[in-house]
Amino acid sequence: ESLFLSNILGGTFSLVLIAFPKAVLRMVLPPTLTDAAAGAATGSMGVLDYAVPYLRWRSLGMIPALFSATGFAAYRGLLNTVTPLKVSLVTNLLNLVLDPLCIFGLGKIGIAAPGGSLLRKIWSGLGASGAAAATSISELTSSLIYLRLLIRRKLIQWSKLFKPPSIASLLPLIQGGLAMLLRQATLNVAFVSAARRAQVLDPSGVSGAAYGITMQIYSLGVVAHLGI
Repeated sequence: ESLFLSNILGGTFSLVLIAFPKAVLRMVLPPTLTDAAAGAATGSMGVLDYAVPYLRWRSLGMIPALFSATGFAAYRGLLNTVTPLKVSLVTNLLNLVLDPLCIFGLGKIGIAAPGGSLLRKIWSGLGASGAAAATSISELTSSLIYLRLLIRRKLIQWSKLFKPPSIASLLPLIQGGLAMLLRQATLNVAFVSAARRAQVLDPSGVSGAAYGITMQIYSLGVVAHLGI
């Protein structure tokens, strides 16, 4: 049931982010940064020129991220924290390797580019969007590892992975997770509001960068809190 909900929710939000990235970004960025004319006036790329492809690449990892979260929760329920740690180590190392390759391209290390304009673009590096692509690939790898492990333990079946469960079986899951869903939704609204406020305070982006660093420290604290 959890994996089915991951497919539905993750697929829906991924489509929204891919189809309407500018509308989503305007919720976070002030008008001074989302105005396309701002970059054109100076002859340089605007914020959206970087943010839109980054968000689209990042949205591809939404379903795998939900799958990984479900797999992590399943193993935590089994009182097994070693397996999720190993999966996290593998995927984080993969992300560490893929980041420079996706950002700067394989051409930097002397590998000849294949034919095709799209492949050549990827081969030459995706720039800032490459970091999002690397993260999405790592999350996809993590989800596949968890799926294989869960299937091996006979906790899920491929035949039922995309089969809609009955409403009766979904209701306990929805009722049990409703409080956590509301809590996370409230936190996300607060984070988005704070990010937008940080951007408004300083259009140069310094305050936004400081806010990003603060959020990384907060995330570290959350991990420690969950571990305790």
